[in-house]
Amino acid sequence: MISFELMSVFILLALLSYLTPGPDWAVISKGVFKSKREGIVTAFGVQSGLFFHLVLGSLGATVILATSKTAFNILQIIGAFYLVYLGSSGLREIYLNKNQQLSVTVSPDIIKKKRNPFLIGLLANVFNPKVAIFFISILPQFINPSLPPLRQVIILGMIDIIIGIFWWIIFVYALSYIQRVFLKGKSQIIIESITNVFLLLFGFIMLIGAVFM
Repeated sequence: MISFELMSVFILLALLSYLTPGPDWAVISKGVFKSKREGIVTAFGVQSGLFFHLVLGSLGATVILATSKTAFNILQIIGAFYLVYLGSSGLREIYLNKNQQLSVTVSPDIIKKKRNPFLIGLLANVFNPKVAIFFISILPQFINPSLPPLRQVIILGMIDIIIGIFWWIIFVYALSYIQRVFLKGKSQIIIESITNVFLLLFGFIMLIGAVFM
């Protein structure tokens, strides 16, 4: 089994990775601003994306991403365009809602039906190659070479996913409270706009990294 010391370090590292702002923060925040439920569903979509990377990591497929710059770049470009799409569509929705004030011709129910928060979170994570690299570059540092590596990768991956679930639940409820108490009217529109701008920035940064680096 993995030593207690190594497990403690891994748990701390996993927690710090969630505490560090990134695309997942912006994607889940975008859901929370619609409703607490949408934020939770988006978060579960994000964590479900980790299962995808865990399977790849367990099968050794992430080695391809780690060793093939072309494969890494292709996945990064897809993820970048997806984040740009989320940010731009979010800004467009804010603009339309502001001008039309959700009139009778634009039903909120219709807008909600167009959204699939679970899928949004899932795709945002699946198309993030840095998550895949995590399973091939970080996890091996905590694996005991004298024990079956596959079992250890699965255990560590599941621990990371569980930590993330607890973190995102806290994150969603805290942000929902802040939104309800402090963010009203124009303040919420401003924060939502900033969140979508961050999505755009993350997307452009990923795109620049894939094309020029």
